[in-house]
Formats: sequence, structure tokens, C-alpha cells
Amino acid sequence: MKKFNPDTESRVYGKNHCKSLFKKRPEDIISCFITQNLSKEFKQELSSLAKNKKAYHIVSREELEKLTKSSHHEDVCLVIKKKKNLTLENFLKAINPKDTHLVVALENVSNPHNLGAILRSMAHFNIKTLLIPEDKKLDTGATLRTSEGGAEYVDIVEVKNLESALKKLKDQKFEILATTSHSGVKLYEYKFPKNAVLLFGEEGPGLSKKILDQFTKLQIDGTHQVESLNVSVAAAVIFAEHFRQTK
Repeated sequence: MKKFNPDTESRVYGKNHCKSLFKKRPEDIISCFITQNLSKEFKQELSSLAKNKKAYHIVSREELEKLTKSSHHEDVCLVIKKKKNLTLENFLKAINPKDTHLVVALENVSNPHNLGAILRSMAHFNIKTLLIPEDKKLDTGATLRTSEGGAEYVDIVEVKNLESALKKLKDQKFEILATTSHSGVKLYEYKFPKNAVLLFGEEGPGLSKKILDQFTKLQIDGTHQVESLNVSVAAAVIFAEHFRQTK
């Protein structure tokens, strides 16, 4: 069995995410580990691997748990080539001026279940670009499984300095929208521009004051009986409104 290289490869698991990988980039799949029970559902995918002389292994759930270091593997794990992320410069060069662009940017959001849920909602509402600092990695098994395949439909833009990247986007006529639960323009009274960046901070503290004070504030109005929404829920609410306005 080929030795796993964590620098260039990832182990990903979860039935829906693995199905998406077979659809979106089968050429990047190196090998598959799957239980006998699930192999019937993946019959076509396993035949494709065999046809392309790529290995698949029938294993027990216990073996998968050791391999993935998770009990939530859903009976399948793929070893894949890591997808190369974009630089901000490459993203800006590739922009089609005729299209509408909504970029999601995250500051200190690191919970894998929140990240996966955000990626899932982005795919559902056709939001294609996520901007993150370089030290925030999204290719963890838990994040990808929670995305339910959505991660394969989102391009990741890595930046060294978030504040500097936001200023560059503003210079390129992107409206920067800093989400907050406390003040700002109310979501359902706001008309999204053609190009915008939605900025979310970690649950609890939210965005840092340094960033929050520089840009247009956007809030989801509600009863205020609770402090705020979970960051992934707040993101989905705003994505849905943007989709409604621009579809």
C-alpha cells in the first residue's frame, strides 16, 4: 500500500462528500477504503477506480475509525490529492466583469462543524469563493464531511493578511459587509451590490473591532431574545437573501 503523504494528500470521509469527489474531480482520487455494506451503493464508483487501475480496499468500520481518527466516517474514506487554493491576485485576474460576485471572508472561524456548514450553504446558494487566512485549514475530515460535498463547489482563496486583502478588494469596487448582531443596516432593507464581501467572525466575540469599524455593518434583525445566531446559521440566512435578490 502506498505511503500516505500529508503534505500533498488528504484523507476525507463521509458518504456525500466522497460522492461529490467522484463527480467533481475523480482524477484526484488516489485510493478508497470502504465497508462491504456500503460498497453496493458505491458499485459504479468502485468500478471506475478499478478501470483506472486505482486501488480500493474493503475494510471494517473499526479499521476506518483508526484510519480517519473519527467514528463519523460513514463507512467510506478516500485518499485524495489536495486541491490547490487560489491567491487573491489569481482570483481578481479571473473575475468576469459581467458576473455577480459574493465573496465570503472569515476571521478566526475555526470550528470544523461551523466551517463545514458554511461551505454546505455556500454550495446550496451558489456562492463560489471563500477567503481565509493561510493558517486556517479547511481540508480536515470533520469540515469536509460536514460540508456534505459542498466544499467541492467552493474555491478557497488564501491570504497572508485578512485586513490587507479586504482593502484590496475594496479598491476593486467590492463592498465590504461586516456582519454583526448589534448594529448596522438591516439585512432585509439592504440591496446587495454587484460585487460584495461578506465578513464573519468567530462565534461569541464576532469580528474584531479593528475590522468591524472599517466597513459597512450588516445585521440580521430578530427578537434579540438571544445574543446572536450561530455563525453558520447567520451565514445561511444572509446567503439566502442574496440568492433571492440576485437569482
